[in-house]
Amino acid sequence: MRTLFLVLLVVVTSCMRKEPDEISNQVIWFKYPARYWNSQALHLGNGYFGASFFGGTREEVFALSEASMWTGGPAMGDWERAGVNPNARETLPAIHKAVREGHIRRADSLVSENFFGSFDLYGHFTSIGNLRLKFLDHETEPANYHRELDLRNSLGSIRYDLGNTTFNREYFCSYPDRVLVMKFTADRPGSISFDMILDIMQDSSIAEISGNTFQVAGYIDGNQRPFHLFIQVNHEGGKTGRDAGVLTVRGADAVEVYYTVATNYKMSYPGYTGEDPAGIARTIVQKAVTRGFETLKAAHTTDYRSLYDRVNLVIQGDRQIEKLPTNQRYERLKSGKADPGYKVL
Repeated sequence: MRTLFLVLLVVVTSCMRKEPDEISNQVIWFKYPARYWNSQALHLGNGYFGASFFGGTREEVFALSEASMWTGGPAMGDWERAGVNPNARETLPAIHKAVREGHIRRADSLVSENFFGSFDLYGHFTSIGNLRLKFLDHETEPANYHRELDLRNSLGSIRYDLGNTTFNREYFCSYPDRVLVMKFTADRPGSISFDMILDIMQDSSIAEISGNTFQVAGYIDGNQRPFHLFIQVNHEGGKTGRDAGVLTVRGADAVEVYYTVATNYKMSYPGYTGEDPAGIARTIVQKAVTRGFETLKAAHTTDYRSLYDRVNLVIQGDRQIEKLPTNQRYERLKSGKADPGYKVL
């Protein structure tokens, strides 16, 4: 028994000491861009907002959301807004009476008819919209396409070859700095050109492009709570411009994009109203730009790994199968073929 205990102790200790970077099954990846948000897009977020990227070579799309983009509003004193039936209080004595007299079905009927209100005014989460980057000179089909989400570091990336040029994209959504950062590079100078377009879902919104910044000020449909979106585009080589509501980048060697969004929501009764979102968003991006891509990335991964590395799940499987794209592994598993390591994903 003592020998068995020592053997188990060695095995468990070895698993605990294993570096996460050495563990497989920590990357979701595909050989093609996403078509569907729910099953193919890859998702980034930082607790404040989310950004799902599709990875198209001709057009990259980010589906944007924010934690307080809610169409409802404070319901204290307005219980119908909270989904409460106005008849509930006056019906309660009749329900008590029915229960005491043993008329359970009547009590159930009274509850269902008088306690459940309409949720038409309650509200729901809503999307900001889409950020689209339309790349120029990308008409031909790419080679060696690879799109991934590194779960160990919460980093998104895309790489592909187009003609004699290799393109790389890096994305991450930082919690410490409250910003989404993108970096676009290519191994041939002057290869990066795109149009940046914002499709905002909220009806009351105004876009403004000034120099290398793109801002949108608006109000959430349903409650008119203000929100503000702020983007700054920094580039090496080339130039930026404006063309009919589109921010343009032409002939750059590398491009960094810094994005954030905020509302004036604050967890503070009774109005739940905080600071001006325009000031919040502008300050966040300005600080992020000052820190720079590599510093932000290092802070992001350190913060993220402090949580992610608390627990490591290791399931031994077939290393050759684990090298397959995620969608192929899923199809194999669905058809009944074994892939123990897929369960880690």
